[in-house]
Amino acid sequence: MPLSGLVSYPNKEDSDESNCHGQESNSSLSNTLSGSVEIQQGSIAENPSTIVQPFPSSVAILAIPRPPPAPIVVLHPHKPTVIAVQHVRRMRGGAQSHLMRCSDGNYYVVKFSNNPQHLRVLANEMFAGGLAEATGLPVPQTEVIEVGGWLVSHTPELTIQLEAITMPCNAGLQFGSRYAVSPLEGQVWDSLPAIVLARVRNLPTFVGMLAMDKWTGNADWRQAAFWRTMRQRRAFASMFLCI
Repeated sequence: MPLSGLVSYPNKEDSDESNCHGQESNSSLSNTLSGSVEIQQGSIAENPSTIVQPFPSSVAILAIPRPPPAPIVVLHPHKPTVIAVQHVRRMRGGAQSHLMRCSDGNYYVVKFSNNPQHLRVLANEMFAGGLAEATGLPVPQTEVIEVGGWLVSHTPELTIQLEAITMPCNAGLQFGSRYAVSPLEGQVWDSLPAIVLARVRNLPTFVGMLAMDKWTGNADWRQAAFWRTMRQRRAFASMFLCI
C-alpha cells in the first residue's frame, strides 16, 4: 500500500517539494508520523479507562508462584491390622497353609512367607485376587495377616514340613484369604457330586473364572470350595487363585 494513502501532506506545494528532494520527503514523513504518535498518546492520556501495561518478561513469568501439586489419591482407606489370635488346623496343599482365627472375628487361610512354593506365590495371589474381586468374581477377600512370634512359639502345629526337616512358620506379616464361612456357622466342601454340583447357586461364574485364568496365564488346575450356612439348602462356590 503506498505511503501517500497513510500520510496526509499540508498542501500540494509541500508534496511537490518533498517529491523533488528525497531528504526533505523523509524528514516530512518522520515529522508527520511523530505527530501522529503524539496525537495517539494524547488521546490515550485523555481517556482514563485505557491503561497500557507492558508484557511481563520471562523472568517475571517464572517468578509467578505456582499452585502446589494435587495430593496422591488413596484408593483404599487405612484399615486396622488383622492379627492372628488362634490356630485352628492345617490345610491341604503344597503351600502348607493354616486356618487361623483373627482379631476381626473372621477365619483366614494363612500362607507363610517360608512356604515350600516360594515367596512370590503370595504376591501373585494377592494381585490376582484383587483383579478377580474387582471384576465381581466370587473369590475370597485377601488380607495381610500379622502372626506374632509368641503364637508361633506356643503353637507346635505352626510348622513347615520339608523332605528332611521341619521348621517353624515365620512370624510377621503373612498372606491370608478369608475362609468361605465360619466353621461355627456353616460347612465347606472341597468337591461335590455331579448331582449336587448342578444345584450350586452361582455355577455360571466358572465361565468367568475360566476367562480370568486365561487372562492371567494361570497354569494350575482350578480350585474351588463349596459352602453354605446352616440355614441355606443350596451351596455357593468360592474360587481360589493359585498362580
